[in-house]
This record gives sequence, structure tokens and C-alpha cells, in this order.
Amino acid sequence: AASKTKTKKNGMCWSAEVSWAFAWLDVGFIAVLLYQKYASAATTTFSNSNDNTTLTTTTSTRFHGTYALFMAAIAAQEWAQFLVWNRLDNHDDKTASTAAQKHDCREPLDYALSAMVFLSSQLVPLVLMGSSWLATTQQLLKSNSKEQQQPTSNNNNNPYETDVSQQASQRLRNQALFVWSMQFLLIILCVVWSGRYCVETGAHHHQVWICASAVYATGGFPLYFASLGAYVYSGYYALLSHPTLPPREVQWIITIAVVNGIGAYGLYCWTLEACSIWCWAAFSFGIYFCTKDAVVWSYLPPALTSSSSPSRIITSSSSSS
Repeated sequence: AASKTKTKKNGMCWSAEVSWAFAWLDVGFIAVLLYQKYASAATTTFSNSNDNTTLTTTTSTRFHGTYALFMAAIAAQEWAQFLVWNRLDNHDDKTASTAAQKHDCREPLDYALSAMVFLSSQLVPLVLMGSSWLATTQQLLKSNSKEQQQPTSNNNNNPYETDVSQQASQRLRNQALFVWSMQFLLIILCVVWSGRYCVETGAHHHQVWICASAVYATGGFPLYFASLGAYVYSGYYALLSHPTLPPREVQWIITIAVVNGIGAYGLYCWTLEACSIWCWAAFSFGIYFCTKDAVVWSYLPPALTSSSSPSRIITSSSSSS
């Protein structure tokens, strides 16, 4: 028992405890998003003290269901990692190691949980693509209705409407799906070729997922970064393909992903542990999704809240009032 305790304290991550805590945080974020979607007031007004403007919108919770699914995909990763850590840390022959990764699977359940971790990580682009497809389908149905003349026009006073056409959305989504399918197939082939079917313990006591270890064992860092690039590409284009997601929100989501990605991969990509460090990114996304309206509309500088933005309604308030 003393050896296990020493192993965790010497590492940079508390393993199962961290995964458990962040998994419950993700569940909390999902609960808040669903509450905001179904139980909060429909009309919300935000004031910006920087440029004397006020935003009034009746659709501030429109994407909360999508964001809840997005957080659910990440929560699945955290819960899977928690289950894997409980298995790996309970092996009697586990010893501390900072020189090389280890193969820790002992029983069939270990391999099944390792596969679950990898598969759950692949859900994020699929959730984005599914949300985009659903929004495009809804737009198509509205365009066939006599009550909706131009569903993709910014002239209908909808602060969440953008100029992404249905054809452009379909094209971007097809690109995302093709690239995601290619990288997924590549990983499966690398797993079979290399025989890496189990999550490994990394040099800093983070997990090394089978997608990272198998791709690296097959083609080294060039193939590793190519696979990573394809995964990021698919998620990025799936996000862009959403026909009604405001450009402002796309920018925030990309910024959060880039900042967290640079931190994780800058520190841990050379030990192949970076792929498993989703906890801080998930926390950042959850905070943004739950507070996005107040953050976006109340605290941005005037240059970013000008009335020329097509993605929201701005009404000027008198300075004398």
C-alpha cells in the first residue's frame, strides 16, 4: 500500500481521484445546461457598460442541449478513465516508473475498458456533426414552411442566425465525416498492427491511450501528429458546419480548445500522455457553456460588440437615461 501511495504522490496526477472529481464536475455542468435550457426564463437581457449597448434575446438557451451532449461525450471519457485507473492502480505488481510506459492490462475487463476510453474520445466530433445535421434538417423543414420565408437570412431578427447555407453546411460536414473516418480507420489498423490493446501508464502517471501508443508504435511521431491533425480537422469542420451557431461562439470554443491543447501537448505530447488530459479542457468548456451569455455580451471590449455584428440584436441606450 505504501508503494502505491508513493507512486501517486511522485506523479503529476492523482489518477482515479482526479478523473472521479472531474467526471462529477462534468455531470454538474450537464445538469446546469439542461436546467438553463428547459427551466430558465426564455427572454434574457444583458447590458454592456463598455459601449452603452443592451442585448435582448429570446434564444439564449438554444444550443444548451447541444452543449450538454458535448459535455456528455467528455464526461464519458472521464468516467472511463476513472474505471481504468481503478483497475490499473489495484494491480499488486504495479511499481513507479519514470523511464518508460508500461503495459498494465491483466484481465479481459482491462482491455474492454481501454477500448471504452478510446471510443469515448471519438464521440466529440460525431456529436458536433450530429448537431449540425439536425440543425440543417430543421432549417430545411422551416424553409418548406409558408411561415418562414428565408431561414438563413439575418433579416429575421434572430441573433443566432448566420449566413451558412444548407449546401455549405453539408459540404463541411461531409469533409469532417470523411477525415474523421480516415483517422479512425488508421487508428484501428495501427492497433491491430502493433498489438497495443491496453491503456498504459505514462512517465508522469497520466494514461497513454491505445490510439496514441498504437499510432506511435506504427509510425512514430510523424504518424502520431498526422492522426492528431486529422482528429482536430474533423472536429473543427464539424463545428464550422453548424448552420446556426453564431461566429462569436465558434471563436470562443476554438480559443478554449487551442489554449488547452497547447498546454497539454506542450507538456506531455513527447510521452504520449497529452491525449488523455481532457480534464482542464472539459472544465473550461463547462464554465464557458454555462456562463457564455454573460461572458460574451457583458465583458467584451467595445470593438468586439459593435452593432455591425450579424449574430445578435443590439439596441442603443441613451447616455442621458
